[in-house]
Amino acid sequence: MGEIDDDPRQSDIRDVLTEIQQSGKVGITNRERVGICMKHFAARGTPLSTLATSKYLGRSVSTLKGYARDLKLRFPDYVPDSLKTKSEKKRSRK
Repeated sequence: MGEIDDDPRQSDIRDVLTEIQQSGKVGITNRERVGICMKHFAARGTPLSTLATSKYLGRSVSTLKGYARDLKLRFPDYVPDSLKTKSEKKRSRK
């Protein structure tokens, strides 16, 4: 098979997009599609910097940080200020 089929990351994103397509959501906006993908990968602990690559969402990290803030999602390499615990806030001040 092709190189894409051998890459587990590609099959994972393909699975998410297939689920969206099969759910029957007609007229879903691109923002909603990216949000669904980000929720999927946040639950699996994928770093935000990885999602920014062209193999995943192909967006800049700063754009994805905005999505993470709006959707209130935690990632291993980024946690919105509104979701930080007291110890995480204290650690970031040092």
